[in-house]
Amino acid sequence: MATPPESPSPTAQRRREDLAGLGASLRSLHRVLVERSRRDFERQRHAILGAGELLKLLTSDAHFAWLRELSELIVDLDIFLDVDPAPGDDDAAAVRAEVERLLAPPPGLVTDVAGTVALPPARTEPAAPAAAPDVAPEIAPDPGFGAHYWTYVHDDPQVAIAHGGVKQALSRLPSPRDVDEAAVLHARHQFRESRSHR
Repeated sequence: MATPPESPSPTAQRRREDLAGLGASLRSLHRVLVERSRRDFERQRHAILGAGELLKLLTSDAHFAWLRELSELIVDLDIFLDVDPAPGDDDAAAVRAEVERLLAPPPGLVTDVAGTVALPPARTEPAAPAAAPDVAPEIAPDPGFGAHYWTYVHDDPQVAIAHGGVKQALSRLPSPRDVDEAAVLHARHQFRESRSHR
């Protein structure tokens, strides 16, 4: 006769609830980021998007590509919670580190002691000379998630509120520095491996 699976310890259950709370706050953040990005897209293109059009653009248009890393992280967290009924502190710290890495301000943004981010000071260098007419201009690389994200955090109160919700959810998880560093690195490696082999 098979024995019933062991129920998770109270600590593991609390970690699971904390991680589920983080997932909910990340989904709220994603929702407001999509809405803000949608408004920008509609303003730039002078068009109104239906729900079906928006879904198609979220998965295929370059305007929304920066959001995909957050989308993938949310899916990975949901899969992790489905697979591991009793996550430990090392697992939770690894998830926290991964979310903090994604939400970190990009290089060039200035943060104060409280972690408040300010846009970099205006450049005082003279403008670069115009390219010769027969030379094709270089296409600027995508600035990535952080540049889009922090612009929206500063510009949109709804994004700032959702960001605060994620920060609160993260504060309930153990910090990677509060647990065994080797175990956290191993858990982060496993988390990244599971993300790359989906």
